[in-house]
Amino acid sequence: MANLAAVLKELEQERSRLDQAIQVIGGLVGRNGAGGSRKGNRVKRTLSIAARRKIAAGQSSGTNQRQRTGCGSPESELDILKSG
Repeated sequence: MANLAAVLKELEQERSRLDQAIQVIGGLVGRNGAGGSRKGNRVKRTLSIAARRKIAAGQSSGTNQRQRTGCGSPESELDILKSG
């Protein structure tokens, strides 16, 4: 019985060490297991009105070009299939 008591004491000490290790690693990784997420630590940046207007103008000009050339429309894809 003394041997079992010694084994039990050893196992409890090992469990204590493992619990400490789990807490340390859990603090580093986070509880969701995703690793060190940088996205959550990012500062939200706001765009100026001028920057938003430039982005919108670039997007609309790209859309206008695609509409003029017919790129991506079902009709243009059919033309490509017919010619090929």
